[in-house]
Amino acid sequence: MTDEQKKCVESYAALLAEFISGKIDAATFERSYLHKFKNESMQLPQHVFEELDRMFGDVDAYSSDPLIRSADGLDDEGLLASAKRTVAALKVL
Repeated sequence: MTDEQKKCVESYAALLAEFISGKIDAATFERSYLHKFKNESMQLPQHVFEELDRMFGDVDAYSSDPLIRSADGLDDEGLLASAKRTVAALKVL
């Protein structure tokens, strides 16, 4: 992985850490992650991209409102669990 790719991954890890630590709430994380991922121009290694893309899918499935959340959608706790899985996966890559 190039230095630029490492910096890119570190920026995702920092955003995830802010959410996991409670510095930002789920709604703020959702907006930030969706914006970051949709506008990402860095070509990342496939295994890293797959982890970040899985997180994107989980963020997309998130809804804080139980009335509009789909049956397979994620609530705050589900999104937090997914963020923790992603951080753990990125650490081993």
